Amino acid sequence: MKSFSLFLVIAFYSPTAWGTQYYLSQKGNDNNSGKSQSAPWSSLKQLSQNSNFILPGDSILLESGSIFRGSIEINSSGIYVGSYGKGAKPIITGAITISTWKNSKKNIWTAYCGECDAEPGDLFINGKSQPLGRYPDHGYITISGLVQSETILSDSTMNFSNDYWNNAEVVVKSSRWTLDNLPVERYADKAFLFKKAASYMLQNGFGYFIQKHFATLNQDGEWYFDPATKQIYLYLHADKKPTDYSIEVSTRDIGLKALNVNDIVIENLVFTANRVAGIRFQDAFQIALQSIDVLNSGKNGIEIIGCENIKVKNSSVSDSNNNGVQWINNSHGEFIQNAICQTGLRPGRGESGNGTHIALYIIADKVQKGYNLFQYNTIDSTGYSAIDFRTGDTQIKNNIISNFCLTKDDGAGIYTWNNNQQGNRVEDNIIFNGIGSGIGTLFPTQLFANGIYIDDRSSHVFIKGNRIFNCSTSGIFLHNAKSISLIDNIAYANGSSIPNSEKGQLYIRLDTLGQFGKDKSLNLKVMGNSWIAENDATHCIYISIEKKSDFLQPGLFSKNQYTANSDEQAVAVLIRETGSCLVAESLSLMHWQNNLHDEKGSTFKVSQVQKHFKVVGNPDLIANGTMTKDIKGWIVWPEKSSIQQEVIKILDGPSLKLNIPAGSTEALLYHEGFPLSKGKFYRLSFSAISANPNQVEFVPLMAKSPWHSLGSYSCFSIGITKKTFTHFFMAEQSSSNARVNFKSHASFWIDNVSLNEVALNKECYKTIRVLIMSMNAFA
Repeated sequence: MKSFSLFLVIAFYSPTAWGTQYYLSQKGNDNNSGKSQSAPWSSLKQLSQNSNFILPGDSILLESGSIFRGSIEINSSGIYVGSYGKGAKPIITGAITISTWKNSKKNIWTAYCGECDAEPGDLFINGKSQPLGRYPDHGYITISGLVQSETILSDSTMNFSNDYWNNAEVVVKSSRWTLDNLPVERYADKAFLFKKAASYMLQNGFGYFIQKHFATLNQDGEWYFDPATKQIYLYLHADKKPTDYSIEVSTRDIGLKALNVNDIVIENLVFTANRVAGIRFQDAFQIALQSIDVLNSGKNGIEIIGCENIKVKNSSVSDSNNNGVQWINNSHGEFIQNAICQTGLRPGRGESGNGTHIALYIIADKVQKGYNLFQYNTIDSTGYSAIDFRTGDTQIKNNIISNFCLTKDDGAGIYTWNNNQQGNRVEDNIIFNGIGSGIGTLFPTQLFANGIYIDDRSSHVFIKGNRIFNCSTSGIFLHNAKSISLIDNIAYANGSSIPNSEKGQLYIRLDTLGQFGKDKSLNLKVMGNSWIAENDATHCIYISIEKKSDFLQPGLFSKNQYTANSDEQAVAVLIRETGSCLVAESLSLMHWQNNLHDEKGSTFKVSQVQKHFKVVGNPDLIANGTMTKDIKGWIVWPEKSSIQQEVIKILDGPSLKLNIPAGSTEALLYHEGFPLSKGKFYRLSFSAISANPNQVEFVPLMAKSPWHSLGSYSCFSIGITKKTFTHFFMAEQSSSNARVNFKSHASFWIDNVSLNEVALNKECYKTIRVLIMSMNAFA
């Protein structure tokens, strides 16, 4: 077989210099020779019928501005596929036109699709992808009365007759990071019996919806395909008819396919509306894809599998229902200056389980040999993680990653799991707007999205020079990870989700999922980073561990810059074995240095930027929070406990003292008479001390029967020195008469209690973005 240098093919190729050129034009004729611009073929079918005559060194040239239906399959090495003439890139579409429609019933039209051997990837009206029908129209149904199972979903709230939902498909969140599409074998007695198992045991409180059934059609543009009859059903408003529009469905599996070939160049083409993938290269060598656009893939945009020396450059992938790019078992590859956007954003349209709704999915089923480089790419708007790598010798550099975890969460801008391979580097990326998606989960208001997430059982990743901001959970999350280097990163204004309790610019969590054995050394190297906790509700570093001994050998911390509104936001340490009243201890940098016996050369400074939250509505909901004149409005229960005004210099004058007599186990201190509104955010602030270390529990409550809690519980560790506490919560119910409720098991002093409604400061976000983007990560 003839072989060519990839460099020579790319740099010096001229269609007229060697080999035969085959021309295709929308205006051509399949009876032509196809060997000149004046006698081009008109169809990809004709190209396919002559594929045996196409030899190494030949070229396939499509006329600019033309649209071709079908696909291209490359069976010979040394082939060039590109364009000729002036105008827009030629388009290869996997869609067919559906024009023969009949009115089935009111607002529903039907058409037979003989070429639909499987469900179409998408249906398009005037080129725009349309939604599948679904029940309910928006959001998720909350699972109620579930029989614990992976193959049965029972819901006591459903009121449909037996067999009503037979052969439909249920889309269910089986975890925060998995969304499963489960075909229904039978619906009976308010239960769905599935033909396959969910990824995880289904849980009460999680959400689901129903699709792929005639009964789901009630919104303009919704459609459903019946595989038994090959009928397409389409819902249109009463004043619309299908004949007024161009309606297409994607039926071709792959736009361009190549297997066991080498020395191939593909450039200046558009592949759109394929059912499975726009492009697939498998077991190929020396491949170049340049200036390629892949649009509206029913599953994945580009699939590169088992290839060596493949280069993808200056290309784009957009609107893929599942993954944008699947990079599997490749070596010596480069993915440079590409754009991936709008990936996996439609629940129920991607694949089920793990490894889905990802913009760039990089995996290998064996130890990686030969590096792969992913550099200068832009990735925006991703359903789950933007980049997920499970390989070694992988370099992820100088990419701009934004708006991720929009369909599922507990993911990241850059993510890995169970990865102990060597040679992985994550450098100089800009990562921002990790949003999170709690809808359809037990805690919908909590959002879990991280900038960089090194997950369970991973090690040996070098992370340097990244700029990360505005992610709901953390900038960098190390979960049961060891031997990680964090050098010269800037993490700013992360931990923006108020309902989350554990969050920080750097978040380190060690739990029972880790397999550390007897070796407790984490071997972390954390040097020269800037941790900026602009959000009052977060910390520079947050550490969550099972027991104190878990973090005795963390590694080397030095020359880091801590910035926050308060010195108590430097570090938070949560030790989960402490009991039911779990509270993270907030530490100043000095306290942290003393505990760690390290962190040399690190400094702390008070933030000079606008605060992350601003007060809205009434300035203070507590009528007498300062206790300057008296303690009016404060109540203690039970009556054998007492409260009094007392002057303590350390608390800046008069304060309130709660006295719990000997023999009593606890007392409640509260102040009532203000409203709280469901869904709004509030900031509680107070100062306190006690004669001995003590924990005070807080919860916002109704001020009268039935005294339901209006927000989450929290605990505060109070000691012999004054500490000021800030706690954020979201009101889970509304009440016109609420109270702040403190429970203590020992006497303590409290002062300067305030409660404010707050909202995100949009001006702060503008400042953040300008600041970070000005820190040119592409030096």
